[in-house]
Amino acid sequence: QQSLRQALESSPLRALPAVSLRGMELTRNRRDQASNQLEGVVRLHPTLPMAWYYLGEAYARQSKWKDAAHSYQRALEIDPDLKDAYFGIERALQEQGLRDEADRYRRFARQRMAHRSGE
Repeated sequence: QQSLRQALESSPLRALPAVSLRGMELTRNRRDQASNQLEGVVRLHPTLPMAWYYLGEAYARQSKWKDAAHSYQRALEIDPDLKDAYFGIERALQEQGLRDEADRYRRFARQRMAHRSGE
């Protein structure tokens, strides 16, 4: 916990391993701990797209769909090529019953990925 705080306070680049560790905690079902720590990461370094993405994953695993959608959206605002965030936001919107908006994200993601593969 203390080493995480020191890494986060020193620089975004030093925070990247901590972000990855929080993502790994998600896979070990430490959802509350991961989301709490990732909230701290995005507060200190709001421009790390993977931190927002993993925070979205943590919220999704807790069925906090509105928070998950917001986190995925922030990740995409920072890195529009983060394709897993498109899948995440689509699911989060569907879980909230926002099918039309979810469909828009699915279409946009397909167009964006097709455009990227054609470059």
